Amino acid sequence: MAEKEAPTNLTWKSMMEIPALGRPLHLGTLYDCRSDTLIPGVTLWDKETLKRNVTTEDQYKTEFDIITSDSMEEKTNAMNITGELKASVLGGLVEIGGSGKYLCDTKTSQQQARVTLKYSMTTQYSHLTMSHLGDENISYHDVFDNGTATHVVTAVLYGAQAFFVFDQKVSSNKNVKESEGMLKAAITKIPLVSVQIGAEIKMEERDIRSTKGFSCKFYGDFVLETNPVTYEDAVRVYASLPKLLRGCGVPLKVWMYPLEKLSSKAARLVRGISMSLVWEAQDTLEKLCECDMRCNDMLEAPDLSVFSATKEKIRLFQELNRQHKQLLQKKIAKVLPLIRAGRAEVDELTNILSRESQSPFSTRRHSEFLGEKLFEMRVIKYYLTLLKELQVVADQNELDSVILGSPHRFVLVFAFTSLQEESYLADWKQWLRDPASFTPDCEQKIYSSWVKDTETRRKAIQLAESFSAFARTNHSMEKTRFIVASVPDQEKQMQGVSIYLYANGLQVSSNFEFPVKPPPPQIAEITKDSVELILIPSCESKEITGYQVEYQVLGEEDWTVIPVSGKPEVLKVNGLEPCTDYVFRCAEVYELGLSESSDMSIAVKTLPSPCHPGKPKVFIAGTDYVILVWPWADFCGVHDKIKEYKIEYKEEAEAADEEGKGKWYEHRTGYNVNFWDIHGLTPGTVYRFQVSAVYDGGWISQCSEKSDPVRTLSTKNEASAVGKGLFATITHKDILHYWYI
Repeated sequence: MAEKEAPTNLTWKSMMEIPALGRPLHLGTLYDCRSDTLIPGVTLWDKETLKRNVTTEDQYKTEFDIITSDSMEEKTNAMNITGELKASVLGGLVEIGGSGKYLCDTKTSQQQARVTLKYSMTTQYSHLTMSHLGDENISYHDVFDNGTATHVVTAVLYGAQAFFVFDQKVSSNKNVKESEGMLKAAITKIPLVSVQIGAEIKMEERDIRSTKGFSCKFYGDFVLETNPVTYEDAVRVYASLPKLLRGCGVPLKVWMYPLEKLSSKAARLVRGISMSLVWEAQDTLEKLCECDMRCNDMLEAPDLSVFSATKEKIRLFQELNRQHKQLLQKKIAKVLPLIRAGRAEVDELTNILSRESQSPFSTRRHSEFLGEKLFEMRVIKYYLTLLKELQVVADQNELDSVILGSPHRFVLVFAFTSLQEESYLADWKQWLRDPASFTPDCEQKIYSSWVKDTETRRKAIQLAESFSAFARTNHSMEKTRFIVASVPDQEKQMQGVSIYLYANGLQVSSNFEFPVKPPPPQIAEITKDSVELILIPSCESKEITGYQVEYQVLGEEDWTVIPVSGKPEVLKVNGLEPCTDYVFRCAEVYELGLSESSDMSIAVKTLPSPCHPGKPKVFIAGTDYVILVWPWADFCGVHDKIKEYKIEYKEEAEAADEEGKGKWYEHRTGYNVNFWDIHGLTPGTVYRFQVSAVYDGGWISQCSEKSDPVRTLSTKNEASAVGKGLFATITHKDILHYWYI
């Protein structure tokens, strides 16, 4: 049988058709369309009269639909709520029950995919006959005089509805549409799977896997033992719904007859609400709901909402927004019956919505506030990436515990000082208490925030980088602990961020300044194994207790650390390698820790330590000359080539074992050779010789061991030689010379 449109014996223009929305709107129920409420305990007819004039027809029909939007427009359309009833639902006038409670379930997050399955079945249609509406059949005429009702229910379509609301949390807004597509595909299969009602319901394994992350909520006119919470639960419940229907079900749709058609004394609907105003009210309320969702998302973002102060601001704003929404609905609920009864003009609703757009809770102000808070949270997140190795303290209680319970003498805090302040919220609180306090001047008021100030943010970045560097330098020190926290600036002087210093549990400074980076060490005297440094302090601070000097072989990675007590102006660094390039840097030592290390000094090369030649020997001795030979000098780390040799000699006492105290004479070979003849000596005189290597860079090695005492010949006939035979040596020109003695 086709679904009934209206009682057959009544004119269509006279009737009002509305969904029951879980309300007990049975035949004969009185209804006030001005407030969209039923009038309990009062009737026009007694029970016997009603029974004699009711016609009932079976009307079995089952439908299902999929709703992919969570908007109020889509929800009201799904429940056939339109016009005046829609305005009342928006204002909260209608006490909804049963499946109608689906209207009140809105998404809590913009990162929430939602698809709803609607199940609807009708069973029977009942209506009153025309003869029943005659004046002679009315039992209680006082109803017309009371003016409490405008309509009476004259027809009811019975059945039941159910809404299965499926949700899935996703990681980003981009994935919402994809997830909703998957949800829709899976939910479309539910009516098909439930056809297996005669046998055990079996789901494919891939469907079970793909729907594992779905959650389900149930709103219906059925009594269930347990509500479904998963997709599999929903499949089983959906299949069992026909069996769960009790009797003919509940009123789904009703038709009502205006009482003014029965008596001129009856109350009536004087004027209605334009659809443009209904849509405006709907849009306003939906934007307030969207604002609530944004707050939830910001509060649940683990990488954004780190500090309790930030969360508390968002929660307070969310609570104020909810209070405002309730107040707005109360205003709408109050004015709607008055307008419909003719006791107020439609302009009153227009003014309510107009004032809403100019209030502190306007869409523009909501967007500004939440946009600013989101930006603030992202700025804080960026700063925390600069301080990622440090402990973050969420609230004041935890901070107090750290400061008072820390074994460290000092606690240094990178403090966000402006997270607790919010002039927006103070004004909104005042407006909720006294809406008249919000003047046009308030509308033009500009709210400043520390995150909008470029200079403040630049300073914050510099402080974060300095704090991180100071913490890295001193992380191994047992005296100081480094943390990040939100600390309110009671004196309102340090906007944005500041560095707080606590010593032994007490605040010492709210604007701690890091030690200045000292200038690089200056180079003074250089030797083969040491460099003398001049240490220049960054300032004349008495707090400097010493230095930490470091040196590095140029090009290598490791630094050697030298702790220095006190404040010496000159420091000699010993134990260096000869002929090696070094760079130096230093940091100042304070009681709190080390300053940032200075820039590197200029590269400096230690002097070489060339090895001396071997002990010289006299190869031939004449009356006034000798020919010396000696082993080559080694290089010993010196990179320069040997240029020549320096030969030194002096006269000795007559006794070979007694070293004389004569003057040393010097002779240069002029090139690299390990033999040389010395002329101009005194005949019959004892001499000693020593040799040094001279390098291209000007370096001169240590002297060789002194030769044995050698006496020149007294006469030419005297023969004396140190050795006989063939002797060979190589000159600097790589020419091999031979002597045969």
